[in-house]
Amino acid sequence: MATPRARPPLRIKLRPDPDYWQRLGHFIETFAEAEEMLFAFFMRSAPVPDATARVVLERTTATDLIKYLRRIWEVNTAAHPEKKEMDVVLGQLDTIAGMRNKLVHHASRVAAGGNRVTSDAIRKADPMQAYSYVVSPTDLEAMVADLERISMHFAAWMANPNLASSVRASYFPALFDAWRYKGPKRSRP
Repeated sequence: MATPRARPPLRIKLRPDPDYWQRLGHFIETFAEAEEMLFAFFMRSAPVPDATARVVLERTTATDLIKYLRRIWEVNTAAHPEKKEMDVVLGQLDTIAGMRNKLVHHASRVAAGGNRVTSDAIRKADPMQAYSYVVSPTDLEAMVADLERISMHFAAWMANPNLASSVRASYFPALFDAWRYKGPKRSRP
C-alpha cells in the first residue's frame, strides 16, 4: 500500500495593513471597556443583587444584556427614569455590537479605495442571504468615539442617577451630540 504524500502546509498571505489592524485593535479594546461599563450599569439599574448578576450573566454578550435591560424596563418603567435617555445609548451600542461581531467573526479583505470589506458569504448555504460590509478606518474611528461616549453615559448616570438629563447635558454637552457611526454599509457580495 502506498504511503500518502505529505501535503505542504497551507499558507495564506495577508496583505499588510498595519493602520487598519491598529484601529481594529483600538476598536476591540474600546468595545470591551464599554461592555464592562454596560455590565456595571446593569448591576446598578437592575433589581438583581450583584452576586446573582455575576453568576447569571457571567457569559452574557452586550447584545443580550441590552435585551435584558429593555425587558426589565418593560416590566417596571416607573422605577427606571433612565430608560428614555439610556435606551438611545443602548441602541447605538447594539448597532456597534452587531458590526463588532461581523468584524471579529468574518475575515476582511482590502477593497477598492483602501477600505476593508468583511463578508459572511462563506458561511451562508444560500448565497442570496450573504452580505458584505464595508469598514473604513473612518468607520472604526467613529465607532471608537461613540463607544467612549457610551461609556461616559454609563459613568455619568451611575455617578448620579437622580440627575435630570437636562442637567447632565449642561455639565457634559458632548454626551448629547449626534452619533458619529451611522451603521454598517451593507451590500451583496
